[in-house]
Amino acid sequence: MLEPIVAPIVATARTVAGILSDEYRLVLPYFQRGYAWQEQHVARLLTDLLERAIAASSTDWYPLGSIIVSKLPGLPEAWVADGHQRLITLTILIAILRDLETEPDLKSRLADCILAPVGQGNGEGKGEPDRAYRLSTHEAAQQRLRSSVQDLGATSLSWPDEAEDLSESEANIIDNRDYLHAQLIEGPALQRQQLARYLLDRCFILVCAVPDQNVARLLFSTMHDTGLKPSAVDLFKAQVLGRIRSDARDECQTIWERLEAGLGQSGLADLLRHIAVIELRAVPKQQVHTVLETRFELDEASAAQSFVQRRLRAAGAHFLAIRDAANHQATVTTPGGRHLRYLSWVRNHDTWAMAAMHWLERRGIDDPETELFLQKLEALAWVNVIRGEDPARREARYIRLLKEIDAGTALQGTALQGNGALAISQAERRRVREVLAAPHFTNRRYRLFLLLRINAALDGDVRNGSLAEATLEHIFPVRPAAKSQWHADFTPKQAARYRNMLGNLTLLTETEQNQAKNHDFAVKRPTLAASEFALSRRLGDHQAWRPQDIERATSEMTDILMRSWGLM
Repeated sequence: MLEPIVAPIVATARTVAGILSDEYRLVLPYFQRGYAWQEQHVARLLTDLLERAIAASSTDWYPLGSIIVSKLPGLPEAWVADGHQRLITLTILIAILRDLETEPDLKSRLADCILAPVGQGNGEGKGEPDRAYRLSTHEAAQQRLRSSVQDLGATSLSWPDEAEDLSESEANIIDNRDYLHAQLIEGPALQRQQLARYLLDRCFILVCAVPDQNVARLLFSTMHDTGLKPSAVDLFKAQVLGRIRSDARDECQTIWERLEAGLGQSGLADLLRHIAVIELRAVPKQQVHTVLETRFELDEASAAQSFVQRRLRAAGAHFLAIRDAANHQATVTTPGGRHLRYLSWVRNHDTWAMAAMHWLERRGIDDPETELFLQKLEALAWVNVIRGEDPARREARYIRLLKEIDAGTALQGTALQGNGALAISQAERRRVREVLAAPHFTNRRYRLFLLLRINAALDGDVRNGSLAEATLEHIFPVRPAAKSQWHADFTPKQAARYRNMLGNLTLLTETEQNQAKNHDFAVKRPTLAASEFALSRRLGDHQAWRPQDIERATSEMTDILMRSWGLM
C-alpha cells in the first residue's frame, strides 16, 4: 500500500492583524515583479471593504485571498512568493487609517501593523529607535514605501510633481496612497474606525507556508512562467484573422496591426472592451473576446472579415483620434477637438472614452451638437474624478449615456434638475466645490491636469500644448527661506492650512520655476507676471500673497472650471 504523500505546504487562515504582527517579517524577494496595482484596483478593494464593514454582523468575515510565503516554523522571516500586490495595498490602507486616527488604542493597533514596537527592530536604526517594518519590498521601492507610507505621519505628506523620476512601482505607491487618503479623509471618523477594526479583525488571508526559498521560487515559476506567452489580444487576433479568407486576410491584418501600432497592446484591449460594452449596453459578464465572438458571429469567415474591416476599423479610428488628442499629436482646430483634448487630461478615469467613441461614430466631430456634447461629457468625467466616484457606478452612468445617445436624448435633461446621464446635480456640484476648497489639494493625483484645464480656459487655448513644459509651483513655498517675508505673512497654523490649497498652486515652465524658487512674493512676482502660463500671469496684479489671497484664488479658479464645464 502506497504511503500518502505529504506536501511541504502548511495553510493557515490568519487575520490581517495576525499577518502584520511579530509572527511574520514579510520580505519581497528579488524575483518579484514591481507593485502594479492602480486606482481601479484599490478603489474596488476600498469600496468592498467599506460596504462590508458598515453592514457587518457579529459573525461576518471577509476573505482577502491567499498568499504564499517561504517560512520556517518559529521564525518570523517570510519570503512572499505570491500575494505582494495585496500586502503592499493593505499596508498603504492601514498606514492612512493610522495617520488619520485620533483614538489612542486603535491608532496604536494600526501603527503596530506597520512598525514593530521600539526595541524589536533589525539593527538598522542608525541612531534612531530600533524598529522593524512589518513589510519590506525591493531595494528600488523600499525607501519610497517607508518615507511616503510606513513612517508615522508619512501618508499626509504631499509629494512634488516628479513622477517622471519615479519607477512604476514608486509612482503606483504614491498614486494609490493619495487616492485612498483623499477618499478616507473626507469620510466620517466613525466610519474609518469601523473600517479599521473590520480590516484588522474580520478580514482573513489564507497563508500558505513552504519550508524554504527554493520551493518558493519553484512555486513562483510554476505560477508565473517567465516565457513570453501570447496575450489574450494576440490569441483573439489569431482566431479572427485565421477565419478570414486568404484573399482578404492581408488587408484585415494590416488594419489590425496599424491599430496595434497606434494603441499598443493595452490600448487595443481597451478598444475591444469599449466595443463590447457599446454593443451590449452593459458591463460584460463574460470575457470580452467571448462577447465579441457571440455578438458578431465571428466563427463565420464573412462575419470575421466584416468585423475587422468595418466595426474594428471605424471604432479604432475614433479611439485613435481620442488618443492622439491625449498625446498632443493631433492638430486641434475645432471646438470639438479641443474638448477631446480636455477630456484626455482626465487620466485613470477613461471610461468616458466609450461614450465619446459612440457619439463620434453616430454623429461625427463636425456635427453641430458635438461641441456641446463633449463639453457636457468633460464636465461629467471631471465631476466623477473629483468626487472619487466608485468605478462600477461610474461605468453604469456612462452605459446609461450610451443608451441616451442611441435614443437621441443625450443632450436632453442635462439642466440642473434634469435626469439625464450628463446632468450634474446640485449635490454633485456642491461636492466638487468642497473637494477643490480642501486644504490638501496637492494630494490629488489629477492636480497638474486640472491646473492645465484652468489655464486653457484663461488663455483661450493659446498655450494648449504646454503639457510637456508645465511644472507645479507653490506660490507660498513648501519650504520658505528662514528669514523670508513668508514667515511674517503666514502663521504656522495658516501655513499648514493654505500651503497645499488649490488657490496657492500655479503653473511654470522649468526655467521659470528655477527663477522663482522659494523667494518672497515680491521677488518671484516678475517671473509670475511674465510666465508662459496665463494662470501665473494673472498674479502680476497682486502686491502681496497672503491667506485671504489664497482663499479668493481658490474660489475664482473653481468658478473658472465650473463655467468652462457649463455648470454655472
